[in-house]
Amino acid sequence: MKTDIVEKSATKRVKLDKYIKNLTTPATEVYAYSPFPAGNLPKVLVKKDDKKTYYLHYTLDADRVPVLAAVNAARNCKSVGLIWLVKFVESKKRIEPAGVAIVALSSISIVGGAELMLE
Repeated sequence: MKTDIVEKSATKRVKLDKYIKNLTTPATEVYAYSPFPAGNLPKVLVKKDDKKTYYLHYTLDADRVPVLAAVNAARNCKSVGLIWLVKFVESKKRIEPAGVAIVALSSISIVGGAELMLE
């Protein structure tokens, strides 16, 4: 529950428990975890099955290839980290993954005409 996430609509980094508390409509589920009572913040999230890791799967169309390259590079770099980008789906009362955020853990130098694009 103390996991760092990035809220997609506000693009700000918060803790998952704080994000759940601040929702105007109470959440009852976090993607891939067992439901919990609306309005009550669980102390621990319980996985729905025995899988240890969940991955976001991207289709390899032209728009996604740069995203995959950035994620693969970030996984092997000590100066950046990856955290979940999430959104709240009000109709399902569920917090779902919306992507991966690449977060700078230290200063980064970009050389050779490279661009840093923020969305």
